[in-house]
Amino acid sequence: MDTTGYGGRELRKSAVVDTDDPRNRAITLQISGKVARFVTITPHSVQFSGPVGTPMSAVVRILPEPQFPFRVLSISPKTGDHIRCDLQQVTESGRPVYLVTVENLKVDKGRYHDVVLVKTDSGIRPEIKISVFGNVYERPPKSQS
Repeated sequence: MDTTGYGGRELRKSAVVDTDDPRNRAITLQISGKVARFVTITPHSVQFSGPVGTPMSAVVRILPEPQFPFRVLSISPKTGDHIRCDLQQVTESGRPVYLVTVENLKVDKGRYHDVVLVKTDSGIRPEIKISVFGNVYERPPKSQS
């Protein structure tokens, strides 16, 4: 079962199992429980929207939870066609915090999607993905008075 995105929340799933028992052709299995939070990522995704020529950037904060310590080894955009990213490690209250700065590089009108791939030293979650959505649009013409 993939618990990605359920950290810190209750998860309930069910599955129907077909059997060869003529009295019980199908059995419904249910599983539920609280999923431990592995990491706190704020914001979960980056959304750029602005006119052509406007600088756009955002900072994503990655905070490993104490029970699942890990280090960020590297970051890179999946395609890199329209974004650049940079990694900085800081310490807050004795805990490592990773700051990922994402910058829009698109210089013409259009929409795009990319993903920042965050490589970790964790055996539980060796890669974290941060979605980046962009919308670069034409500047409205200046009104003439």
